[in-house]
Amino acid sequence: MSSSSSNRSASNSQPKVNGDYTRIEIDHESNDVPIEISQQSDINSILLNLKSNQINTNSSGNSEITPLIAGFAIQRNEYSSVRVQHDQSRQYSTTNSKYISNPSLPDANSATISNTSGSETLISPDPNLASSGINNKEASDPPSKNKFSLKLKSSYSSEEEKEQMKNFTTFTAWKKLILFAKNEYKLLGGAVCLLVVSSTVSMSVPFLFGKLIDMVTDPTFPMPYGLTTNQIFGGLASFFAVGAVANFGRVYMIRKAGESMIARLRTSLYSSMVKQDMTFFEKNRSGDLISRLTVDTTIVSKSITNNVSDGLRSTLSIVAGLSMMIYISPKLSLVMLLVIPPVAGYAVFYGKFVKKITQRTQQAVGDITKEAEERINNIRTVQAFGREAEEILSFGKASSYVYELGKREALASGLFYGSNGLVGNLSIILFLGIGGKMVMSNEISIGDLTSFMLYTGYVGSSLAGLTSFFSESMKGIGASMRLFYVLERQPKISSESSTEGIILDDCKGHIVFDNVNFTYPSRPDTQIFRNLNMEIMPGTHVAIAGPSGKGKSTLALLLLRFYDVTGGSIKIDGHDLKDLNLKKWRTNLAIVPQEPALFATTIRNNLMYSNPNATEDELIDALKQANAYNFVFGFPKNLDTFVGERGVSLSGGQKQRIAIARALLTDPAILILDEATSALDSQSEQSVQQALDRLTSNRSFSGSSSTAAIKQKTSLNDQQVLVEEEEEEAVMMEHNNMSKSPTPIPSPSRLDSSGNKVRRTSRTIITIAHRPSTLQKSDIVMVLGENGNIVETGNYFELLSKQESYFKKLLTSKD
Repeated sequence: MSSSSSNRSASNSQPKVNGDYTRIEIDHESNDVPIEISQQSDINSILLNLKSNQINTNSSGNSEITPLIAGFAIQRNEYSSVRVQHDQSRQYSTTNSKYISNPSLPDANSATISNTSGSETLISPDPNLASSGINNKEASDPPSKNKFSLKLKSSYSSEEEKEQMKNFTTFTAWKKLILFAKNEYKLLGGAVCLLVVSSTVSMSVPFLFGKLIDMVTDPTFPMPYGLTTNQIFGGLASFFAVGAVANFGRVYMIRKAGESMIARLRTSLYSSMVKQDMTFFEKNRSGDLISRLTVDTTIVSKSITNNVSDGLRSTLSIVAGLSMMIYISPKLSLVMLLVIPPVAGYAVFYGKFVKKITQRTQQAVGDITKEAEERINNIRTVQAFGREAEEILSFGKASSYVYELGKREALASGLFYGSNGLVGNLSIILFLGIGGKMVMSNEISIGDLTSFMLYTGYVGSSLAGLTSFFSESMKGIGASMRLFYVLERQPKISSESSTEGIILDDCKGHIVFDNVNFTYPSRPDTQIFRNLNMEIMPGTHVAIAGPSGKGKSTLALLLLRFYDVTGGSIKIDGHDLKDLNLKKWRTNLAIVPQEPALFATTIRNNLMYSNPNATEDELIDALKQANAYNFVFGFPKNLDTFVGERGVSLSGGQKQRIAIARALLTDPAILILDEATSALDSQSEQSVQQALDRLTSNRSFSGSSSTAAIKQKTSLNDQQVLVEEEEEEAVMMEHNNMSKSPTPIPSPSRLDSSGNKVRRTSRTIITIAHRPSTLQKSDIVMVLGENGNIVETGNYFELLSKQESYFKKLLTSKD
């Protein structure tokens, strides 16, 4: 028992981190109650106050554990939400889904957490006590004992982004936004000039109305410049018309500048996204990136166009209004100036609050977008497993979190604008009382008092507008932080330049992996390759076999340089892959993945995605080589058939053959076939395999001999052994006797001295496969072992004939 207790205590002090969750083993008497907590937004730390466990026995005699949790006290800089997930290996009381005060316990401040909706209960912490759509009166403040704190890993924004945002101040954000708007300076400048004109007209109205009242009520009032009443009214109408035209021009220019900024911002953001390395996309969810691209760009654009315009107008109105009020009555103006500071201070506080709420809201909206996009894209899987209700519940919980944030902002907004309105109305009563006495004592006229009251209204509404400007600006700043992280992030692997690095004009396809080590950046603790050594000679067909998850597909990703090796080097035709011009290098490769990615457009556009300059004849030839011609031209619209999102209107085999045809259009020096038939049914596999057989059997070899020479360096018992395998021509003859296929298609980029297209005389083919029917068609099979390096090489039949063949055991285990 003591040993067990000590183990549990150790687990308490060292929570186990697994992905986005932190598992906490809670030790109480003889029971450990696991609770999983995942982060909904940025949480600094969470204090769990755990009181005790109560063991209940139900009618069938089974024990149920009801964790009694006093509450969640949050130490945070930001409002957050916590997901509590109970371990399904234990049974929990499901009598109520609320926090319930439990008077049976020694401390009535404890509360029971119960789970009625599956495995998860969403809790949105109150600043003082947690709640889940629950009246906080049902639970009291948690006791101070038995609490501990832990740090949680953010699952919605990368550590890299958080680190970058630490130095991103409000001033920095405004500076960046103003610089970004330089293309709209003329429009914004013109709008400001028109704003001055329209504001001048507007702020003249109270003064002019006051004079008109005096003119009407006082027979002795002198007419200005000897003008008649009709002339004065006509002049005022023209004056106001100028203001209306200026206001129209201001709104038009601001809106035009705003739409221009949104378009440029989205284009720049999208451009930055597509140029990022794969690590970026591993750490940032697609739904969140789409939210930044759509929602955040609009908020940022409006904050610097419409919002700035409104802010300038409010500022001009306040300055002009206060000046005129002082001119009319310094005494009344002094009273007005006493009201402004507390209102302005409240506005600043409110603006900072809105900034924080906006950041969290935009993050939450990104998460909802991600979840909806993922589920809709996989709607067949959702419906096939009957998970509609659970997905609706999950999405509803995520929406509830956004709702809670919105509710907090709505409450703060209501309090702010309500209190401002109250202060404004009380000020009017105060000014009327004091001003009325001043009229009676002939200190000011009725017209002057009227003008002063109108200016009071103008200044009050402008103060409210300035407050709105500040809060909307903070929203824009919060959203801009998310945008500038992407805009300013420099990818570790960039393919943007078309001139830097070595350009292989005639790639042979000679590949060498020299002591390669590799771990994925998102999984640094998992070693994929350790001192991997292998050499693939030009023009050969190599099959890569090995257990699942041991790096077969990773080889293709490294050749495409989606990731850089963490040790050793990869050489192409004698050049380090890192020294090659990446943009040009990737035109020498083509990959046919297990699940091809087709776009929601026509077959023609999907094919031409790899070669926009392909002719109609080239498209047809590629389809024939890929064994896709018959089914494509069996459609009513043949090449112009719409395939649906991700090719949903095509079968798996049809999509695969379209992908093969698309790869052939580039006439690649190196063709990678990554489990191209593993996910297909037998009939579809046969069609695709025929296409692959045509492709692999019709290739030409460099040199006069058709013998494939493969040099493989492998580490065995810590000794480096150089193995040279010479393959017999019999295997190649078997390939060459297969059905004839059209001539391989030249890429438009491969031209002779006369500018004519030429085809490659050699192509290196790498097949990643586990099916014997695919493996036996290769020249050589390289087998990846459990430790991340090559353990065997040889002809398919040769490897099977060995007594202690790892490859043979691998095939047997798959069978």
